[in-house]
Amino acid sequence: MSESLPALAAVLRAAPGSDALVILGRLLDSLPIPFLVTDCSLELRFVYGNPAWRAGMAQEQVPTAGQALEEILESLSLVPILRHACASGAAAHLRNLEHVTLAGTPVSLPGDVTVWDWEVYPLTDASDGQGHLLIVGMDATGRTIHGPGLSREARRRAAKAGVRIDFRQGDVTHLEGLGLEPGYSLIFDFGCYHGLNGRQRDAYARGVKTVAAEGATVLLMGFGKASPPVTTPVTESDLTSRFGAGWTLAWSHPDTSEGTWAMKHAAAGWFCLVRRD
Repeated sequence: MSESLPALAAVLRAAPGSDALVILGRLLDSLPIPFLVTDCSLELRFVYGNPAWRAGMAQEQVPTAGQALEEILESLSLVPILRHACASGAAAHLRNLEHVTLAGTPVSLPGDVTVWDWEVYPLTDASDGQGHLLIVGMDATGRTIHGPGLSREARRRAAKAGVRIDFRQGDVTHLEGLGLEPGYSLIFDFGCYHGLNGRQRDAYARGVKTVAAEGATVLLMGFGKASPPVTTPVTESDLTSRFGAGWTLAWSHPDTSEGTWAMKHAAAGWFCLVRRD
């Protein structure tokens, strides 16, 4: 434990209405990582959820103080795990839990599925019992798609579909490091480019040029409005300037599919570039 935490706790106990508590509350509210606090009653009643956590829920689903967690959680299998953490005082570390149709998630698997890791920490009260739970979430969808977890999940889906795929893990801004042979006729991007900053987008475009065949098509979905963690919208001028001479924007249009909540919220669009040199 950080040596500063007991000192901070002492300040807050001595002066619960102090500026320190207000500042700490603001810091917690500003964290981009979703977390919530429940009590350790049998019902695991909701106490607090920071804005990042509330942003993952439709407005009508945001819980009220005192509401039982069973009425909030999509996966009721979590409830026994949380109750055990309260009873035992032992932290729980949960990985690769799938959720469906969470709002605001920039990347999802087919069917609006997102993958999350959850850390559960019992919080002791004044009598050294477990009075509350702190539950912290980390969106692991990107890891499932691109990281070490790719092999299990993606290969399972490929096998189910009856197709053979050569999976490569790497950095999209360093495609030259993946050992890919030039000559690809289709490059499909569903929500990757729009998460890059300007320097990374330039590197992305250079990498695509090295692997794309003459006449190749780049089909790309990108957000038309900033929606964290996407800070810079994708536009026609952005793409044509970065891909440069030799590439033509064949068409673009707003996404009209059912899509995810994030796609609708951030005005997702489709862009088609064709190599002409």
